[in-house]
Amino acid sequence: METLLAAMNKRALEYLERDNVLYMSMISPIQRDTADIIYAERNGVFIRETTSGTYFLVSDSFSKSKELISAVGRQAHICVYQKNIADYLSEKYCYKKCRNTLI
Repeated sequence: METLLAAMNKRALEYLERDNVLYMSMISPIQRDTADIIYAERNGVFIRETTSGTYFLVSDSFSKSKELISAVGRQAHICVYQKNIADYLSEKYCYKKCRNTLI
């Protein structure tokens, strides 16, 4: 019987492997077992890389993204992959943009 952790890893990787080059920064920590998987469903994945403490979020649902972001708060370092989510973070927390990166 598959454990809950194994099931979450599998769901996360199924989503991320849709574009394994783009999401390599999320796939690698899962494969190295240095990721806490906070959310893994058909509409997205949210992890915390345990070595750096960085959160990574990719989601097809803007409302789910906002919910997940609000759960970790402003002090978190969050890497996102969709422009609308990056724009939301920039507006909500006054992050300034540097190329496609928020700092």
